[in-house]
Amino acid sequence: MSPVRRAFLGVPLALVLAACLAPPLVAAGPIRIEGEPAEDHLLPGGTFCEFDVLVENPKGVQDAIVWERRDGSIEIRFVGPFFARITNVESGAHLYVSLAGPGFIQIGETFTFLTAGRWLLHPAGGGEGVWIVSGRTDSTDGAAAGLDSLRGRAIDVCAVLS
Repeated sequence: MSPVRRAFLGVPLALVLAACLAPPLVAAGPIRIEGEPAEDHLLPGGTFCEFDVLVENPKGVQDAIVWERRDGSIEIRFVGPFFARITNVESGAHLYVSLAGPGFIQIGETFTFLTAGRWLLHPAGGGEGVWIVSGRTDSTDGAAAGLDSLRGRAIDVCAVLS
């Protein structure tokens, strides 16, 4: 299986946590949780790529729309523009990409993450690789379990920025 199978889906953690804490509020219908600008973060060299990778989010904020489905599970949809500058800190080589989803998370008996559009992925807790994925990805039982499938294209960020 490709390394993307083990990928972590890079979504703003604050939105996921806020949405997970919102279930009592969604019984009456969908609610919108306004996102905040994502903080820049460094993916340390030797952990993901051979070099440090800085991920900056200079433009765009994604909101979360949360609602309860008929089967009792919670669905979260991420909407809005989201751009990132991804830089090899050592060489200065960088990519500037739109990472707007949409993305969907379903929380029920399993944790399912469905994406469409472009997303930045990297292994949960470290491991080789950083990718920009275009298309649809499916992951059940959380990002740590990896992706179940990818229908689309994966760009190896480490190779492009080398």
